[in-house]
Amino acid sequence: MTQPPQDYNSPFHLLSLGTASLDNRLVFLDPMVEDANFLLKAIAAEDTAIRLEAHQDGVAQISAALAKNLNVSTIHLITQGSPGCLCLGSSQLSLKTLDFYAWDLQTWFSTLPLRSPTPTLFLYGSNVAEGEAGTEFLARLHQLTQAAIAVLVRPSDSVGAPQWQFASPASKKL
Repeated sequence: MTQPPQDYNSPFHLLSLGTASLDNRLVFLDPMVEDANFLLKAIAAEDTAIRLEAHQDGVAQISAALAKNLNVSTIHLITQGSPGCLCLGSSQLSLKTLDFYAWDLQTWFSTLPLRSPTPTLFLYGSNVAEGEAGTEFLARLHQLTQAAIAVLVRPSDSVGAPQWQFASPASKKL
């Protein structure tokens, strides 16, 4: 199982994606993320990192990569975002676009063998879980992917360390 980052003060805190395990992890990085090139170089060797193309549909890019990488059980999306919305390449994955991307999202973990552990989708998108829009977006995303969804939540006082919060019925403790 992938563990959340432990050292939130490290410049690599988003990239400590877990200890070596049998699961296959992919990390997708939106090019609009600050220091994207630096982050790509810092991702652990056991994880496959893919930088999304800025002028192409990010959801389609992720789906194409997953079609080539079977048995992916963990996906990390490092993106910009807003409540209920993730920016992925030239597209946005939001409440307004989930129905349009439903088929793609339903295939993301479809190659996992039966009796596999619940797949996990980690979201590093600014404020994606905030408010009613964030809650509804995460519930619908879980429904489509059947993945446990974890979001990095920053305290409202901006003083404490960010915490992982599982935002789906298939929640687990990390």
